[in-house]
Amino acid sequence: MKKLLILSALITLVADVSIAQANPDDVKSPDTVIEAFYDVISGPAGPRDWDRFKNLFCEGATINSVSQTLEEEMYRSGTIHDYINGTSDLFSRSSFYEWELGRKTHELGSLVQVFSAFECKLADKMVQTGVNSIQMVKVEGRWRIANLTFNTHDKSLIEHYFK
Repeated sequence: MKKLLILSALITLVADVSIAQANPDDVKSPDTVIEAFYDVISGPAGPRDWDRFKNLFCEGATINSVSQTLEEEMYRSGTIHDYINGTSDLFSRSSFYEWELGRKTHELGSLVQVFSAFECKLADKMVQTGVNSIQMVKVEGRWRIANLTFNTHDKSLIEHYFK
């Protein structure tokens, strides 16, 4: 039992150190979190600042996708590390830029739900438009993403919803 308490204290200490190293400007408001999110995943071919990316998320946060074809609907869920592992090679070989087209925000105390319409391109070719559904919480004075789910939509639908 004593070993378990010591291990728990060490994990808490390590988590606190990670939070303290976050760029305070990135996590001061829901708006700055979203701006930092788009900024860190976008750029020319090459590595991304994954430490900055991780600091935008709560411990245990998920990144999920919902997609639909004529034949099926699919849902995929993963961790922050799954996302990093799944995109690092692609981003190192190809430019990727994602930017916000519109936003709807609902805030209630320390809980925020944001629908952020986006457009993105990979290697100078338009790839897709869609919506990021982002749930954030405020903990210890800092905003963090608890869950992010995205899907793609026709641009005309997005423009209609976000006008």
